[in-house]
Amino acid sequence: MKKRETNREFGVERVVVNEKAPGGYLARRGTVLEIALGSRYGITFDNQKELTIYLNSECLDPAPQVSKSR
Repeated sequence: MKKRETNREFGVERVVVNEKAPGGYLARRGTVLEIALGSRYGITFDNQKELTIYLNSECLDPAPQVSKSR
């Protein structure tokens, strides 16, 4: 594995923080900016574009996909 991977290389883009995360981030949705060595994901939350938080993969779940019905 490369030292830093992008979200596109792993197919992970949108995530939601689960109850295992520290620091009051529960249920926040965000976008994965990068994947660092050791299964840590750099997340930018929807309402805080300038802040990137690094969380372990066990603290994150894939965000539910919104169906695009016409």
